[in-house]
Amino acid sequence: MNETICRICNQPISNRLFKKHLEQHNISQQTYYDMYFGKGVCEVCGKPTNFKDIFKGYNKYCSRSCLNKSTIHSNSVKTTKIIRYGTPTYNNPNKTSESLLNRTDDEKQKSILKRKSTCQAKYGDETYNNSKKYKETCLKVYGTTSPFAVESVKQKISDKYYAKSDEEKKAIYAKRQATFDSKTEEEMKIIGQKHRDAYMLKSDKEKAEIKHKSYLTKKKNHSFKVSKTEDLCYEQLLSIYPDAKHGYKSTKYPFVCDLYIPSKDIYIELNFHWTHGLHPYNKKNDSKKLTEWIEKSKTSKYFENAIHTWTVRDTHKLKVAKRNKVQLFVFYTKSEFDTWLSMQ
Repeated sequence: MNETICRICNQPISNRLFKKHLEQHNISQQTYYDMYFGKGVCEVCGKPTNFKDIFKGYNKYCSRSCLNKSTIHSNSVKTTKIIRYGTPTYNNPNKTSESLLNRTDDEKQKSILKRKSTCQAKYGDETYNNSKKYKETCLKVYGTTSPFAVESVKQKISDKYYAKSDEEKKAIYAKRQATFDSKTEEEMKIIGQKHRDAYMLKSDKEKAEIKHKSYLTKKKNHSFKVSKTEDLCYEQLLSIYPDAKHGYKSTKYPFVCDLYIPSKDIYIELNFHWTHGLHPYNKKNDSKKLTEWIEKSKTSKYFENAIHTWTVRDTHKLKVAKRNKVQLFVFYTKSEFDTWLSMQ
């Protein structure tokens, strides 16, 4: 029978009954341990550690961070891996993935809440992430602030995705969609604002690269956002000019125009939507309309964007086209386009 000598009464007590025995002395396990063995401190940083029980005492480390920093622990892990698997860097990705996939919804929710709680307690923001340190690490490892800018990483991600079955791809899409659907309107506003803030911090060169990359991706995937009316105009144009293109830009007209005819070098903008003002902006004649939009923009982000589109972007495009002698046709109604097309 395993026994332990009580330091208070010097009596041998069975280990099984020792915790109960301490109650006779009206003393807790932790107090007894502190009196005779001392309090626990982290072997890495020296901070207090959590008490486990009378036989195990205190944890050796105050946190997982310190545990991972410990050379004693890391050497022990490496030794175990060498003995079991023959390499000190072994890891079982299948087991890790399986463990994560087998978690219940309650376990997933608890994990999310715990992460948010920790971030809130430490940094005052439940969505905190140390982006500065992340970028520094990426710069050191990959030579860029984001690993997703590295071709080998992008290729690896792409290969992994396309290796999946159609069912797996559908499941990924459904999960992604469910995540967005579960967020409140306020959460989506916060996410959107964070993305806008991050974009505004970038240099003009970085912004230009982002826009160009977006254009190339949409061109490759034929995913330019167009209305049914614009699609109809494109089909009509093709019947007369088979070489017509949808979503085109060049050095002399560096904007994605709606339609382009290579054989005629003609650029076409279909400004059918009301956000284009239904006619070219004129500072003198449109002051009343602009005043109305400004008033509405105080409570509507949509009108704020419309003002920028009509008075800034559209006028800038016209100036660039004029300066570079671009054959640009801008139509504000479908009937205008039809009339022009009938004359070709």
